[in-house]
Amino acid sequence: MALVNEIVLEQLEDFLLSLQDNPTDETKQKIRTYASGFTDFLVTTIKSATIVVAAGIPVATAGTALAQTGVTTAPATASIN
Repeated sequence: MALVNEIVLEQLEDFLLSLQDNPTDETKQKIRTYASGFTDFLVTTIKSATIVVAAGIPVATAGTALAQTGVTTAPATASIN
């Protein structure tokens, strides 16, 4: 699943607005500004992470020894470092 700024922003903004009782236009704008800045921070941080996948994932390869391509053939679990 792709991490898309606009989707994260919309979900965060909706969540923050749901915590308010009848927010004013000023409050809505402040929430949008906060959600936008936090979304940028969050997405940048997540996308800059190093993802480590354990060795031994089953793969299928094709091509010559010098130009092989491959795909995984089984699910794997990764960790974000």
